[in-house]
Amino acid sequence: MKLKENPNPVLVLLFYLMVWIYTAVTFLPSCLLSWVTTSHRDFYGSEQERAKRAKALSVLGCPEGPYRATSTTKRLITSLHPGVDTLDKMLEHATLRFPHRDCLGTREVISEEDERQSNGKVFRKVILGEYRWLSYK
Repeated sequence: MKLKENPNPVLVLLFYLMVWIYTAVTFLPSCLLSWVTTSHRDFYGSEQERAKRAKALSVLGCPEGPYRATSTTKRLITSLHPGVDTLDKMLEHATLRFPHRDCLGTREVISEEDERQSNGKVFRKVILGEYRWLSYK
């Protein structure tokens, strides 16, 4: 694609200068900071070394078998909070932990209108009032 007009060389130079400054300000510090890595199970290394290490291992030892992440513990987490393993216990836990928070909101129906579209379909429009909240208490 050819331009109809040649751009001003001063503007092009200014653009290249801004791109170079942005690169120096963002890219170079990120390269320097990438050498300092965070630990993962007491494993330090460069980004390439961390990229090459195994992230998942086969549970059964077969290549086609199920895989688990190496960073997880030996067993699965079955609940978010200890002893809370059913929905009933989760509701009890929420009521004890957040007694004054809103849990259920309802709105009063003020009016209903039928709105006919240009293609003949009829949509029911509902105008609702403000929320009325109930707390766990």
